[in-house]
Amino acid sequence: MGNKLKVAIVGCGSGNLKSVVNAFKMAARMAAIDCDVFITSRPADIRDSDRIILPGVGNYLECYRKLSSIPHMLDTLNYVVNVKLVPFLGICVGMQLLASFSLEGRKTCGLNWIPGVVTRIPLSWNVRTPHMGWNLIKPIKDHPLFPTTFSSKFNHTAYFVHSYTYKALDPSNVLATTSFSNDITAIVLKKNIVGIQFHPEKSHSFGIMFCKNFLLWSTKTK
Repeated sequence: MGNKLKVAIVGCGSGNLKSVVNAFKMAARMAAIDCDVFITSRPADIRDSDRIILPGVGNYLECYRKLSSIPHMLDTLNYVVNVKLVPFLGICVGMQLLASFSLEGRKTCGLNWIPGVVTRIPLSWNVRTPHMGWNLIKPIKDHPLFPTTFSSKFNHTAYFVHSYTYKALDPSNVLATTSFSNDITAIVLKKNIVGIQFHPEKSHSFGIMFCKNFLLWSTKTK
């Protein structure tokens, strides 16, 4: 990576975006990557970026409305992510927006980039909601974003805050889970698109290492 890597964090009025910026800047220093990490709501910036990150907290419908209210943003994201195949990371509700739709409050369509449905965590799973705190992440398969050596070397616990879970239509799109009486999807993946239910900016060394892996990820090979 000879040129400066442009990392765009989509700003649509949700979450503490500065902490996400700081996490990726720290990850870039760790990886010795010359990196420009910035918050933007301008589609022109998205078109010119090498990595795109969509954080999200709170209500699914509100996050989708804010994103879609930015003129040309959805069309630009679709082109950059699905045609140019720029690596994309959705965080928390930003991950849930990758689904076909959510049943939070009322049925709300999503981006449908990784087909599936977002539903409330069932009471029968014996998970207190909001599901908040530290949980162990269990990889299902090896991948550059979460390689076996990464799993064995680090205490791979991450910080979660959510009440809804992502059920992918194709189970092969699930890269990792966190377990209670049932598995809760922790990471979804399809080609150049990855979504994580946990907050890397709050997940200490594990979160920073995941951010580093995302910055280094070459979607040409995986």
